[in-house]
Amino acid sequence: MDDLISWNDDGSTFIVWRPAEFVRDLLPKYFKHNNFSSFVRQLNTNGFRKVVLDRWEFANDCFRRGEKGLLHDIQRRKITPPAPIAGTVTVAVVLVVQAIARTVSRSTSETSSSSPQIHPPLRQRYNAPQAAPLRWSF
Repeated sequence: MDDLISWNDDGSTFIVWRPAEFVRDLLPKYFKHNNFSSFVRQLNTNGFRKVVLDRWEFANDCFRRGEKGLLHDIQRRKITPPAPIAGTVTVAVVLVVQAIARTVSRSTSETSSSSPQIHPPLRQRYNAPQAAPLRWSF
């Protein structure tokens, strides 16, 4: 098994040496899936971080070789996005649709229209007004 996954020299990280064999042979024994990206997502959710860019080496301060007492300190992170203020999402979508429409219109149109049109189905779906020039103020 050490040829698939093992501790680093000082026991502060673990390394998945052969991800393909790891997901095929070992992962299904302990998880309900055999998807390496799902395994990595679970690690991230539980506070592990990738420590070396060119290999699958992960660390968590509470996951060290021989220190089982630390395991109870590993906690699943719960990220709750803030609730959007009413209308904020709609306004953002309208602004994005308008910006895309301008970009597409400028790159594909031979005319010099100063007020590009939003594609009618998009305008209806998002109840967007006719595109007008954006005025940015900071």
